[in-house]
Amino acid sequence: MSLLVHLGNLSRHPAHLSGELEVEELAAGETAQDLVRVDTPLRYAVEVQAQAAAILVTGRLETDVTCECARCLKTFRRRIVIEGWSVLLPLEGEDRVPVVNDAVDLTPFVREDTLLALPQHPLCDPGCGGLPAAPPPEVKVPDTASQQPGGVSVWAALERLKF
Repeated sequence: MSLLVHLGNLSRHPAHLSGELEVEELAAGETAQDLVRVDTPLRYAVEVQAQAAAILVTGRLETDVTCECARCLKTFRRRIVIEGWSVLLPLEGEDRVPVVNDAVDLTPFVREDTLLALPQHPLCDPGCGGLPAAPPPEVKVPDTASQQPGGVSVWAALERLKF
């Protein structure tokens, strides 16, 4: 269910809203990042206040994500918490938010700020050294590899050059 704020209630006192937004509501599965997946509902606790021709929303957003380390590809979980989240939404003018049935949907604003808070380069540990280095392959070169058939070196012409 979307995070809706009913404007009629705000004229008397601020509204306190808390609950969860499902992953499908956030459309978090559509992130461009393959290393981070939002797979738990987003929990929110916000206060909505009426301002002069706007509404001010402040509060806390929190969700858990599954990450894949950008260095070693290990899967790990991380909690994303946005403390002090706020947004000022104008109700008039060119940038006004859409009002449908005396309600404003906060979901797009929550979605945007949540996606911006996701780690861009997730690391399982700040000191992660990445994948273990593979030993260099051993190349055995036979002694006759540098010679042409007949026992003449392929480098003979270069060895005769004098600079």
